[in-house]
Amino acid sequence: MSLSFVFERLMYHLYEKDNNEEKCYSPESFWKVLSKVNITYKTLQRRNPIDLINYLLSVLHNELNKENKEALLINQNTGDKKEVIKNGIKNFKKKENSIISNNFNWFELKEYTCQKCKNNFFEFLTFTTFHLDLESTQNLIKANKINIYDCLKNYNKSKNINTFCKQCNGNENVVCNSKIFLTSHSIIFLLNREIDFSENNKLLKIKFNLEEKIDLKNFIEEEHSPKKYRLIGIISIYLKEKRYVNFCESPIDKKWYFYNNEKKVEDINLEQVLNVHNKDDNVFIPTILVYKEIRAN
Repeated sequence: MSLSFVFERLMYHLYEKDNNEEKCYSPESFWKVLSKVNITYKTLQRRNPIDLINYLLSVLHNELNKENKEALLINQNTGDKKEVIKNGIKNFKKKENSIISNNFNWFELKEYTCQKCKNNFFEFLTFTTFHLDLESTQNLIKANKINIYDCLKNYNKSKNINTFCKQCNGNENVVCNSKIFLTSHSIIFLLNREIDFSENNKLLKIKFNLEEKIDLKNFIEEEHSPKKYRLIGIISIYLKEKRYVNFCESPIDKKWYFYNNEKKVEDINLEQVLNVHNKDDNVFIPTILVYKEIRAN
């Protein structure tokens, strides 16, 4: 069976309503297929959920891609910035068309300026998930607690790098400016936490303030791109027991639930979710955040 088929079955059973009987559904068939597709997941030992979600989204996209063509080649481009963006989106839509790419992909344009010849060139990039660099962000702003906006400001900050310039025909010192110019209906933020749960892990000590709603208008270039989002899911490290847990809003009844790796799903409200994550004791440490577009009525 394909991974997309068993994943669809998993989603169906998770949200299937049966008022006459309480059920517990095990993702055993999903895990069996996953372990055959990727031998890395053959055993049930603890793994980083960031790696899993990136792999899962990639496989689901490849299986469900209606275009089924070669992967998009990302090249440096010279010329007009608007043409680079226009052609990049056009080429992407020709080759990528799945429920994953249509709902999660966001687009970025990197603009490079060579410090030797002053030549400008561009790089068109697409991503399914968005990595937030916690360590460099905290070092930049020197704050006790950071949030998504701090990470995005750090992301958009001009950076000096060494890369190849066609006009100079060699590696040169280049100023790089990154800009998100188009987002999709949902955004998955990945916080670069490590799977090591030891007390010496400095990434686990970085305090992150969870936002119920975010407005990305200051970070997105495209005028008509979605900008306002609300939190619908979190994967966190439960540091007290050194394991991963999940908080999720059900698409059926719009209520929040706590999945704790036991044969039990607990009701929880959003206020409680925010409180347990924003407390200073760092008991629940977010690693993956899922936000969904807030659409105007």
